[in-house]
Amino acid sequence: MKTIFKTAMLIAIMVSFSCSNESLNDSLDSANKSANAERVTKKITNSLASDPDPNATNECGEALYYGIMSHMGKVTGYTYDSTCYFTEYGTLISTGSEVTIAANGDEMWSIGTIEITFPTDGSNIATIEGGSIITGGTGRFAGATGWFVFENMTVDLLTGHESHTAYGEITY
Repeated sequence: MKTIFKTAMLIAIMVSFSCSNESLNDSLDSANKSANAERVTKKITNSLASDPDPNATNECGEALYYGIMSHMGKVTGYTYDSTCYFTEYGTLISTGSEVTIAANGDEMWSIGTIEITFPTDGSNIATIEGGSIITGGTGRFAGATGWFVFENMTVDLLTGHESHTAYGEITY
């Protein structure tokens, strides 16, 4: 009788864990990390360029980007769900979600905000300030946190081509 009771309890525990509210993606991401792995905080840098996404349906635009990022090597990525508005000073504020994809397929997710200052000298090159907050990812970036500050960011207003470097910190 004790054996039947122990077996019934074991089954009940297994069923309760298998029915938890944790998403399948969270379970898979956790499985990708070693049970004994400690999170580390490291400096992170990038050198990226982007072009407008030709398939964007958002009035604020979306971008496809590419370049080099520390801890990831060569990367590609895209922005989505952008929102934007003009300030009373004539600058444009844009916020959007970002997915940066490493060569091995690991993703780093972030939310970026930029402020575009339009040229007053007749040129077609606008300057941009801003940064991103790292909000997670897949593979080794599951649960990642951190931030970036964009530097040397410019955009050609005729082509939409943008380039920048960035520095920050990542914990993963």
